[in-house]
This record gives sequence, C-alpha cells and structure tokens, in this order.
Amino acid sequence: IVDAGVTRARADARVAEPRADAAPRDASIAIDAVAMAVPPDAAVATTGFIVVKNDTWCEVTIDGDPRGRTGAMNASKPLRVDAGPHTVICEQPGTANKWTKQVEVGSGGSVTAAGSMLRAFAVTLGVDATIDGIPHKRGAVVTLKRGRHDFEINGVMTRFDVSAACTVQSTPEPGCY
Repeated sequence: IVDAGVTRARADARVAEPRADAAPRDASIAIDAVAMAVPPDAAVATTGFIVVKNDTWCEVTIDGDPRGRTGAMNASKPLRVDAGPHTVICEQPGTANKWTKQVEVGSGGSVTAAGSMLRAFAVTLGVDATIDGIPHKRGAVVTLKRGRHDFEINGVMTRFDVSAACTVQSTPEPGCY
C-alpha cells in the first residue's frame, strides 16, 4: 500500500498543505506484491570483461565456452563475463600452439589475459638496418618473433619473413640468410 497524498508548499507560510486536486492521504494503490518480491538471499549477478591479447590469431574459450577468434595483440574486443574466477584458453586447433591463463574479474572491472604463440629468434645484422621502424647497427643481435617484418637496408625498404635464427645481409638481395 502506498500513501498517495500530494502536498504543495504555500509560499507565504512555508507550510505544506494538501493540494485540492490530490487524492486524500488515506487513499491507496494496490501493488502486485508477487512482482515486487525479491528473496532476501537472492544474489545479484554482476559482470565484468576479459580482453584476450595474443601475438597471432587464436580461438578463445572461457570456462569451456567458445567465445570466437581473436587476432593480433590489440585486436580483441572485451568479452562480457560474470564477476569471479575464470579460465581463459587461447589456442590454434590442430597445432601445439596454446596457452591457458587464470584470471579474476571484479564486478564492473576488466582484466587482460595475454600470451604469446610466436617463437622468437636471434637475428644478427650483417649491415646497418632499420627493422620495424627501429634503427640497428651492423653486428647487433636482435630478437624477432616469427613472421613478416619491415626492413630498411641501404635506404631501400623491403619486407621478408623471419622463421629461424639468421643474419640479415644486403646481398645477393636483402634478406635473412
């Protein structure tokens, strides 16, 4: 039962008085108690987000539930989950490429589950070169992940794959030998 009395303040007396068109104070409105009832021990579900970051594509599962494919490091969109602990798996089916992370998601929060699948290799520079925008001197040894990289050698831009430890040379043509 709700008291539907409505009052209006008189400007000169600063005293509230009932409005003439308002229902009397003892008027009542029936409310469906079943629709309003909430058990006192009912838990309110809270959610948060998991962002999956990986250096290559992978299929993502959270607590055994498939959540789709993600791309390179920053390509993943936040995935809504209930607050609490979760197991995140990022894998490339049919290969040995897989990682698993345990995360704890707070209510309204966001956590990142990050991993790597690409193997890294030591690359020796037989020439001065800029690799992926970073200049390096001849003789330097840099670690590069497997995959395609941008090289500038002797002022010429080129792109080639690194798939093993190698030495970058300008001849017979720019490449990793």
